[in-house]
Amino acid sequence: GFTTNPLKAQTMKKIRDAPFLIFLLLMGIAPIFTEDVTKTQLSNHILNDKSDPFNLLTESDLERDWSDEQEETLLSKIEHLDHVFVDVISIEVRLVGDVGASLPLIQKYLNSLVFDSQVTSTQFGKNVSLLNIRKKFLFQVTQAPPSINVVDRINNELRSGRTSLSESLLLDQFGSMHMSADATIFIVGGDRPTSERYTYSHNKTSSGFDEECPKVLGIGNQKFIWWDLRAGPLRYGVEGFREGAVEISPIPNTAAPSQIAEAIAAFVKKSLDFVVAPSLWRSPIHFTDIEVRLVRISNQHKPTSLFRWDKIYEQFNKSIPLLEGQTFKLTQKEVHLSRNPSAAQALAQSMKLGSPVKRLNTNERMAYRIDSTEMYHWVQQSKHGITGHFEKRGPGVRNVAIVLFDLDDEQERILMEQMAMAVAYEDVVIAVQSRTNQFSSEYQCDGDRIVTDPTDASPAVWNALLQTIWGIPPTYRRWSNVHHRIAEDYTFSGAASLGTYSNEISLNPFSRDAMLRHQLYSELDAILTEVNQLFTHFMDYGKEVDEVLSSSDHVQFVRRWNILQYKIGEASRYLSLNNYQSSYAFITSMRYDVASLHKLIHVAGKHLHTYLHCNKGEPSSIARYIKLGIISTPLLFLSAILILLARNAQHLKFKRI
Repeated sequence: GFTTNPLKAQTMKKIRDAPFLIFLLLMGIAPIFTEDVTKTQLSNHILNDKSDPFNLLTESDLERDWSDEQEETLLSKIEHLDHVFVDVISIEVRLVGDVGASLPLIQKYLNSLVFDSQVTSTQFGKNVSLLNIRKKFLFQVTQAPPSINVVDRINNELRSGRTSLSESLLLDQFGSMHMSADATIFIVGGDRPTSERYTYSHNKTSSGFDEECPKVLGIGNQKFIWWDLRAGPLRYGVEGFREGAVEISPIPNTAAPSQIAEAIAAFVKKSLDFVVAPSLWRSPIHFTDIEVRLVRISNQHKPTSLFRWDKIYEQFNKSIPLLEGQTFKLTQKEVHLSRNPSAAQALAQSMKLGSPVKRLNTNERMAYRIDSTEMYHWVQQSKHGITGHFEKRGPGVRNVAIVLFDLDDEQERILMEQMAMAVAYEDVVIAVQSRTNQFSSEYQCDGDRIVTDPTDASPAVWNALLQTIWGIPPTYRRWSNVHHRIAEDYTFSGAASLGTYSNEISLNPFSRDAMLRHQLYSELDAILTEVNQLFTHFMDYGKEVDEVLSSSDHVQFVRRWNILQYKIGEASRYLSLNNYQSSYAFITSMRYDVASLHKLIHVAGKHLHTYLHCNKGEPSSIARYIKLGIISTPLLFLSAILILLARNAQHLKFKRI
């Protein structure tokens, strides 16, 4: 007889069933694999081709991967749009030395802060609006490796009796470290060998800063910020006790760990609000071609100027980041005040008598100021007479004029309000410089007033250009969600190259990121707002899209909607990776889907009409009582009269008897 080995029989059965099992496995994996391939092809087309990627997909691709309706109602679609785009920004807080608080405790304080909020935009600090974009910060607290001997080097300097240390002690070592986060914040701590107050002087390459203004924190040439907990105290800001003035005091290791962790968390939040991810100062921000024209209006016989137009030109050529397809052009125009009635009238109508000002080595004298609002009004009234005609016009073209009054006046100081030398507007920067002596401004650092040079307005014009073109706010101003207004804080004014105390014409790395990020925010918000308005208008009729669209149009609507959501997700992902060009490609490609959705909604709207409807249903209980009262009142009155008459008749009858 033949006997079968049970183990062998079981093994043979598995071998026979293997092809079937592999087939089932492939049937499950194949749709996922095919879907990934389809999305990869779609993404590659978006990144490398400007045409509508929808036309690339076959009917089978659309049916398999893009025809699933996730949200059933228009309201759910709108709610999904409100939360779909999140810009995730990674922050690493790196501790250098013993700061006096543990990593978990600092991490706890950072995580307790609210760092998931909508992006805000203000029109030059006047009107605030919430964009359809959220930003979220992810924190990681780490300890710097022992090879970073910053604290030892600082202590050696302090032991030698120095109280003003070079910022390069920190910048050299921090700049050599690997940094993978969107922003790294170095916190320097540890024991100090002396109780003497010490500060830092600016790096030699930062010659644009006031050399007399020390610092205890700063911004590096890479994406990092530093703060020495032990340095100071130091006071920045407007003279007196006005809003925005800050005093940064040293935090000793003897302080409670919770106090140290709280101070570090507060500094990190302030760094994000004012430097790393500031709110938009204006919107919308969109252009493909931009021309910036310097209109220098002078009353000098010899047209010479200290204005550093060449430095601004250099920044545009070397440092300004542009998105794909964007171009810029810089031009200039010389105007003599006596030969341009429009400019002369604008200056005469805008000149006001200002407050006294103290010039160096002289007594206080009355000063004149230019009312920038009045000046902007006159420039708009006779724009072409002052700025001339720009070469290009139309969608995507931005023309920005710098109206600079370069006055040869050695007697009087002429500035604008709040001692500004330049003020930004939507399409104009108004500036003034004159040949008067240097004077003391209203800003102070470490107890001394900052000296202003009125002969060179180029740093102020540079800062104003960043506000006008890219919506980058001043380093001391931001929108406060707590106070619901613009708040001022001068913590970083002495540290940033775009600060109030700087004469530099340059960009820090965070400003370069903000230039690109603000454009993407603005472009995406315009798209999401258009879709929201489209859906909201349709909802007013009390109908859903599938109730009005034909079956074929409804399928197209669902497919376009799903592809739009995919593009939004990819744009968000690339933006979080700081891949601005790829994110911009997905955002611009959304225009095809929005146009298609707009067309489909328009077709659906043709069959919708408003009409008045009289409700003939059962009236409410209150209405029934009112109606009953109206009907029954005359009957009751008539009944009362009849009863009265009957009684009178009976009384007469008794009298006759």
